[in-house]
Amino acid sequence: MKRLPKLNQGSLASLRTPRSPVQGSGSPGTPNLAPNGWNVTASAGGVGVRVRDFEEAIERVAPRPGSKLYLEARRLNCRWYGLQPMLFSAIDLCSHLQVAQVYLTQTVASAVDFLDFLVASYPFAVREVYTPPDLWFCDPVVPQVIHRFSRECAIRNMIHTVLSNPSQDVIIRKLRAYFYHTLLESSEDGTSEQLIVPDLRNHLLVHNNFTALDTIAGQVPVEKLRTFSGFESIEQFDPYATRPGAGGAS
Repeated sequence: MKRLPKLNQGSLASLRTPRSPVQGSGSPGTPNLAPNGWNVTASAGGVGVRVRDFEEAIERVAPRPGSKLYLEARRLNCRWYGLQPMLFSAIDLCSHLQVAQVYLTQTVASAVDFLDFLVASYPFAVREVYTPPDLWFCDPVVPQVIHRFSRECAIRNMIHTVLSNPSQDVIIRKLRAYFYHTLLESSEDGTSEQLIVPDLRNHLLVHNNFTALDTIAGQVPVEKLRTFSGFESIEQFDPYATRPGAGGAS
């Protein structure tokens, strides 16, 4: 299912006065610019190098679903309708529930539309979004507080934190391995729309509802979600089966 971008204009009235961002004290109106050397693993007290330490590290960084999400976009090595599609992916650090969507345009507008998609899909509120320093999330010549993606996060009461080098972070590197585009890069199959879209949906269905992950102590993501108050009755998570007021959970 292709997702075409829509322009979502928002008022700047909800933005607070810009101040120097400090990691751990951000607010929806003040995006965090993570300094060189800072990463998610370090904020967890340096825990996370060994597999058995991941659960403790993630609990420190993201104690509840929605506390922190990692979001990134990758170009797919194919062309649809003469365009190179872009795959946006997001994963909740706490539960490891994952959502993803394919877009035909590589723009900030697509990133903002995906932001709305994940808000509608997850059955919990998202508090903070981590992204790499890519142009649809960050621009070195534009103050981050006025970058459109950060503004749109603020309008939705989210903090936007730009990670300087996510690939060097132990936790993020491990979570990225669960993304569909990471698996796709190792395969020469599935480059057409007819193959990629159904395969992506199947990947998310299996990951979220049937795959035991060592980074959450062998639990399945939807099982991890059920350990938190208010989510005990959720049986399945499908980001493409959204219902009003219920996200993608059933």
